[in-house]
Amino acid sequence: MQTNHVIIATSNHHTDDEIFDLCMEKNMTVFRGPLDNVLERYYLCAKKYSADIIVRLTADCPLVSRDTIDEAISRCT
Repeated sequence: MQTNHVIIATSNHHTDDEIFDLCMEKNMTVFRGPLDNVLERYYLCAKKYSADIIVRLTADCPLVSRDTIDEAISRCT
C-alpha cells in the first residue's frame, strides 16, 4: 500500500526558525538537519520516517507540476 506524506526538511540553523515555527503552527511534519549538508539532511529525514522515495522541491523551484512528480515516482516503483 502506498502512503504519501509531506515532510518539510529544513536546516537546524536559526535562520530557518521561521520555517520551523510556521510548520508547527500549521501542524505540518517538519525535520531539521544540517545547514551545510543537504544530502545528509535528506538522508537523516528519510531514515527517520522510513521513506522509500524522496521528492525534493526547493524554494527556488516551487512550481513543479504534480503530474511531473507522479510520473517520476511511477518510474521508481
